Amino acid sequence: MRAYKHKESNTIRFMKKNFKIFFLGFLIVAFAVSLISTPFPEQTILQHFATIIFFGIMLWDIFKNYFSISGYLGIGIFTLLHVIGARWIYSFVPYDYAIESVTGISINDLFGWQRNQYDRFVHFMFGVLFFPVLVDIIRKNFNLKPFITGLLAFLFIQWFSMIYELFEWILTLTISKEDAENFNGQQGDAWDPHKDMALAMVGSAFYWLIIVIRNWGKGR
Repeated sequence: MRAYKHKESNTIRFMKKNFKIFFLGFLIVAFAVSLISTPFPEQTILQHFATIIFFGIMLWDIFKNYFSISGYLGIGIFTLLHVIGARWIYSFVPYDYAIESVTGISINDLFGWQRNQYDRFVHFMFGVLFFPVLVDIIRKNFNLKPFITGLLAFLFIQWFSMIYELFEWILTLTISKEDAENFNGQQGDAWDPHKDMALAMVGSAFYWLIIVIRNWGKGR
């Protein structure tokens, strides 16, 4: 199949590259700040293994201009969410305290949540944020109709989500029970992997629906 090609002017390429450099620099600073007086130093290396991979992809893209701004933002925003989660090993991210300090409203009390929901939120955002990333990859390599491109992106997100949950399961067999619990963030929920995958599916479906509605509004 023919690869997707889209020509950009030198000015647009220059602006995109500068934006990507600035955004990556911001993320690196945020990452460095997150390491200051980290409350779980023994988990730092394990938690930030993915962070280094994401930084490597973003740095590579600065030179290759492979991803669109939407795709680059998807990777970058997800990396930022992960950096925040990694600092507090997800299970202890003080989102409720932060929101209550600003609004006076406790999200946990409002919805009756008994567990820290930050990891659930990140799995949902994985489905949202990596949809444009996969669309970029598919468009770069195949000349497919928009619906097929969206369907493949949706299915790949479910596949990646499943692979990650299998990785977490394998991890429990190779490290201590305490370290596995801290990394996986199950918080005693036996159905945690299933719920995480379901939220990734809902997130990707949500983003896909937005694209469909937007294109329908343009008459495409």
